[in-house]
Amino acid sequence: MKYLPGWIILFCCITACVPKAQYDTLVTERNYYRTQSLETDSIATVRLRTARDSATATGVVQRSELRQIEDLTATNLALNTQLSEVRAAYRDLLKQEGQLGSAVSGDQEVAQQSALLSQREAALERRERELDAMSQQLNSLPRTTPTTYNSKNATAADPMAPLPTRDRLAEELRQVLLAAADSNYVIRLDAVNAALRVTLGEQLLFEDDRQLSLSGRQLLRQLATTLRAYPKSYLTVVGHAESVDGDARLAYQHSTERAIAVVTQLQQFGLDAGRMVAGGTGFYGTTAAEDQLRGAGVDRRTDLLIVVRD
Repeated sequence: MKYLPGWIILFCCITACVPKAQYDTLVTERNYYRTQSLETDSIATVRLRTARDSATATGVVQRSELRQIEDLTATNLALNTQLSEVRAAYRDLLKQEGQLGSAVSGDQEVAQQSALLSQREAALERRERELDAMSQQLNSLPRTTPTTYNSKNATAADPMAPLPTRDRLAEELRQVLLAAADSNYVIRLDAVNAALRVTLGEQLLFEDDRQLSLSGRQLLRQLATTLRAYPKSYLTVVGHAESVDGDARLAYQHSTERAIAVVTQLQQFGLDAGRMVAGGTGFYGTTAAEDQLRGAGVDRRTDLLIVVRD
């Protein structure tokens, strides 16, 4: 015979002895706590799911940010590589520019030396023409008896024979101009009135139409110093002008104003005004002799006619 467990027999006794009303109350409480338990389990489940979803979302965001960081790192490395290449190319360009600058400076130096050589050649050629002109003029002069020196007749070849005053003055003026410029001037003997004619191009005296330049004033100071040493020298300053629409009156006015500017400056440097005359010729009076200036201010030149009276 099989026996039932004791707790089952006890339960049956208890339930058999419990009134129905109390039983229903117990069932109601049981159902309530069961419902609360289910709800609690649902909230926990939802909370767990939410936490799991949040963790998943956080992981997705972190993975996305990690990919962005990796992309930025790769981009940074590429940019660094490009920057290094650009810097290397820039250094190469600097080297090439330095080599090119050296070559250009060398070419400029060669060009400057060539220009200086051309100026010196032109100056030598101009001086040769001056010497030829002086030689021709001297040869055209009549032969005279040699001058005396220390009560003795001096031969023409005597190196101790004194130079005439005019020739000494011409040599001193030539030295002054030679120290001031390489070109744009001519010194010659005017056979008509036995005067020294010093022709100065515009660039030696004027900075614009009728305004003396600083270098021009310095040159006039040196000329005045030389002429003051020859008190018996007399100066005629003749200005020249270019043709402006064929207006002879305007050209004459400009040429005269240039001559007056030169005379006024010489007077300020101590040259006696009574020994000077200023005048202008406008655009007249240009001769083939002025071609020696080779267009360097020939139309606006200034002539200094110097007569020396022994």
